[in-house]
Amino acid sequence: MDASVNGGAVSNEGGNTAGRTPVSSDSRRGTNAAAQYLVQFLSAEDTERLISKLGAVTLEDLHYVDRDMASTVTFGLKLIPRKKAMDALLKVAENTAEVSTTVTSPAVASSAVRVSAAQYLAQFLSAEDTESLISKLGAVTLEDLHYVDRDMASTVTFGLKLIPRKKAMDALLKVAENTAEVSTTVTSPAVASSAVRVSAAQYLVQFLSAEDTESLNSKLGAVTLEDLHYFNL
Repeated sequence: MDASVNGGAVSNEGGNTAGRTPVSSDSRRGTNAAAQYLVQFLSAEDTERLISKLGAVTLEDLHYVDRDMASTVTFGLKLIPRKKAMDALLKVAENTAEVSTTVTSPAVASSAVRVSAAQYLAQFLSAEDTESLISKLGAVTLEDLHYVDRDMASTVTFGLKLIPRKKAMDALLKVAENTAEVSTTVTSPAVASSAVRVSAAQYLVQFLSAEDTESLNSKLGAVTLEDLHYFNL
């Protein structure tokens, strides 16, 4: 199948079928309407992967997908694409899907759009930790982070140092809960100067030896004094 998934629009010329998602007349002419529906939520690559496993051609075909089948065919996708695919497939099966007349694939998103989720996380985390999370989540846009729940956030942040992990959990769940404040100017901790980097250490070294201070900072992953606000006893 063409990776562009035949681009263009999903036509509803065929009309409705009693209580079911409209079947496009394009699907009768050979255009894969099932793929056109899925590519609204997924990359062309992930769409191709699902269609290949499902063998779906029309939107009507997707009414045969149940939760077990959706779980099976989405296995192996990154966390957010998998959750988006599951939601999209089950909405068709449950007759609650909203089919856009204009299909826009995430695959055509520019690199400027691609970093929007990363730009948000980079306000709280180092470039390295941000890249680690984005790689695991498969997030492209900031809206993708609305699919993150507490279990997913806990999974993808596992392995981060204590304070970066808590900052990442807070940042991810604020988006999911629609309480995030997104700055139009993004400043990453990665660009902090060495003078700023020692502020947490400078505070601790007033009470501890240099060796103990280094040991704590190594475990905490604290950069600024503000980072220590995430620490609780």
